[in-house]
Amino acid sequence: MLSSYKKVERILKKYSYGNATWDDLISIIDSKSDDDIKVWSNVWVKTAGMPVYDWYTPKSIEQREDRMSNRIWQQPLKIKRGYGSDITLIVWQIITF
Repeated sequence: MLSSYKKVERILKKYSYGNATWDDLISIIDSKSDDDIKVWSNVWVKTAGMPVYDWYTPKSIEQREDRMSNRIWQQPLKIKRGYGSDITLIVWQIITF
């Protein structure tokens, strides 16, 4: 996988003295990434809204559909709890049924 620096360098070379769109940038990064950057871009950059969570108990968290796009965001939810040096990281993977 190319480093972030190399990806930016490739974009600058390809579009020097010209214009590049967001989609051009994403296409170059996506072509050299193990992750699906186009899907990420559509969710996090091109879609309005944000994830909304309700915390009921330490073991009960629910994600509501956001009001802008009426969807559940497919993402891990990371929460740190504790105090001082006694901190625990809890990771949930949000899934839909």
